[in-house]
Amino acid sequence: GFPTAKKLCMLLVYSLTTPLGIGIGIAISSTYNEDSVTSKAVQGTLNGVSGGMLLYIGMYQLIAEEFSREDLLVKPKLRLGMYGALCVGAALMCILAVWA
Repeated sequence: GFPTAKKLCMLLVYSLTTPLGIGIGIAISSTYNEDSVTSKAVQGTLNGVSGGMLLYIGMYQLIAEEFSREDLLVKPKLRLGMYGALCVGAALMCILAVWA
């Protein structure tokens, strides 16, 4: 783990920057036009970056780790079930995206 001093430093930085970021966001949101091309471009860019990070973490950090377990080599039915569940979950999220 981290040394106690580093933990306290990270806690301090987080506790100071979070309210500051919220305040900046509130100040900016009250001054811009939601229908302008610039605000739509910024919002689309930030949504794209956020979605990309979420996909990366999901695919390469979580799913890849689960599918690389050693016991899956000797249990092909379990591996097939996991692939099936992954595909069903992705399909359900695609269906859900129709209403988003």
